[in-house]
Amino acid sequence: MITNSSQYKQKYLQQFKNLTDNELVEEFNCKVGIKYFNFAIQGFMDAMREELIRRKIDYSEIGHENSMSYTNKVKIVNCKIIKEI
Repeated sequence: MITNSSQYKQKYLQQFKNLTDNELVEEFNCKVGIKYFNFAIQGFMDAMREELIRRKIDYSEIGHENSMSYTNKVKIVNCKIIKEI
């Protein structure tokens, strides 16, 4: 049983490793506009940021090392996260 955000993070990291970049973006976009926060969401967000760093994908348009915005859907262009307009 998962009881904290670190355990959720590990679960999501395992899941994300098997995804393509486009599938990873789809996972991100599923969380855009969320209005609640819990251990699962915190774990997801931490894992997403770590996976983007691992893949050397520039996410500076939507965040930095301590936070990331889930306000807009995104896409990846040339290893860079770009907000969809």
